[in-house]
Amino acid sequence: MATSSDQAPAGRGGARAGAGRPKVLERARRINIMLDAATVADATIIGDGNISAGVRIAVKFFSKHQKKSKSTTS
Repeated sequence: MATSSDQAPAGRGGARAGAGRPKVLERARRINIMLDAATVADATIIGDGNISAGVRIAVKFFSKHQKKSKSTTS
């Protein structure tokens, strides 16, 4: 015989919309990279304490400036 403690109260638990940890990045992919200590320090500063964010910011900056320099030299 099931007691009331064996059953979850109605309306609690289970999957529901919006539950769980929100995604930080859409379509992100986890990778491992090796960086020297100076690059880690720079990425930490650029990313305000977050190395991954610092790498993303630096790559976006590089990509943006590479495209500009290619279009001005053509």
